[in-house]
Amino acid sequence: MAERVERKANGGREQGAMFNLANEAEHVKALFAYVPEGFNAAECLPGAMLVRADSAHWLLDTIIHRACIGRYDEDGFVGVDSRIARDMMGRRMWPAIRTALSGPWLDEQVRPHIAGVRCRGYRLNPQLSGGIRRVQLTEPGLCERLRRFMAEYQATQESEMLPIHAQLREAQCSLTIRPEADAVLNELVGPAHALQSALVATYRNRRLPFSVAFGTGRVFNSLTGLKSDLREHVRLAGQPIGCVDLSGAQPALLGLMLTRPLGPLFPFEWVKRRANIPPYPFPHWLASSRAVADRVVSLLSDLFSLHRLVDVDTYEFSELACAGSLYEYLVDACHAAGVSLRGEPRRWVKKRVLVDVLNYDGSYKSDLARVVGSKWPSVLAVVHRANASHRTLIATLQRLESRLVIELVAPRLVERVPIVSLHDAIYCRLPDQPAVVEAFEETFAELGFRLSLKCSPDLDAYGRGVDDA
Repeated sequence: MAERVERKANGGREQGAMFNLANEAEHVKALFAYVPEGFNAAECLPGAMLVRADSAHWLLDTIIHRACIGRYDEDGFVGVDSRIARDMMGRRMWPAIRTALSGPWLDEQVRPHIAGVRCRGYRLNPQLSGGIRRVQLTEPGLCERLRRFMAEYQATQESEMLPIHAQLREAQCSLTIRPEADAVLNELVGPAHALQSALVATYRNRRLPFSVAFGTGRVFNSLTGLKSDLREHVRLAGQPIGCVDLSGAQPALLGLMLTRPLGPLFPFEWVKRRANIPPYPFPHWLASSRAVADRVVSLLSDLFSLHRLVDVDTYEFSELACAGSLYEYLVDACHAAGVSLRGEPRRWVKKRVLVDVLNYDGSYKSDLARVVGSKWPSVLAVVHRANASHRTLIATLQRLESRLVIELVAPRLVERVPIVSLHDAIYCRLPDQPAVVEAFEETFAELGFRLSLKCSPDLDAYGRGVDDA
């Protein structure tokens, strides 16, 4: 999220860091970090550590950035790779800065590191209040390392991007946000206020983020992480936005993966290319992302062994998921089994399917996993096998999701109407919703299957009426 000012050879296009500034200079002039509004390094760090204040700025900026674009777990923890932190801050300074920030600025509770699976996780102090502010980084050593890191990251991003990614990155430049968003921000409390303020700032400062996840192909942009109340004030090419998304995308893709030939949905070229990429010259800080990509390739290459676990109940699960009715069915099944649902039932079930079912590896079994196992035992057996052997079923489903939405549907639209993708959804101007639905339907017809689509606002109430007029 640290900000850079640079001029690209390809027409000066901005990309990469969360807050970019267009500038005619051909080299980086300044680096900035975004920190909580009330943070003052002189009050937080011991006197001997003040010369490394920028290390604290960088760490807070990194956590804010990753939280803003949605790279956090269900408890709000974002992973910080210790190898990157040591490179940036120094082997001895990294734990010292981390300890100094713990309490007033970072939550004292952390998410444990699991070797080969996830980094240690951090989050802002839940009692934090206020917005964000920008500080310029001046420590020469840190700035030099950060510029090198960003250059490596940018080069790797360029190697991952397809033409459609460049088009989507260009299309999001038409996004703006109305002043009325401030009223929504003022109602937020705790870290949410700071994080959402950071996202709103990207629109107003015209420093819109765009990146592609190395292992899954997921795009992270200016809509990622923005609360729905704030999205209502976002405009695309000056008009209100609506979205068309897949209903229950990941469970539906799991069902398809197990019951039908994937055909054009299978990312053959990506799998082939990934399988042949040597360990180097990937920077060492990409090791965890490379490991995710390797596990996705391994699982997709091992589908035959998973298919041997498929039974008739898998087909029942697939039909229900593809029809977009899985979550409602599970709400009723949980009630019948006496499982307590917290909050809004469908939303709770949707979240727990991702956390407790698609992540199930046999180490524990939640109430919802028991319900799923009783209804569709072969499905839970497949999930168990996939996660126990490859540890990455969700990442694999995300790869198929990005293949479908970004690589197959978006190219049908991006030169016709302005669109912005968000994982399993495509956002567009309200009058363009029928065109987006049509693009999805055309893709389904070519793939030989259909997934349930959900329009917001309702297409029949708005979109078709506009077109018919």
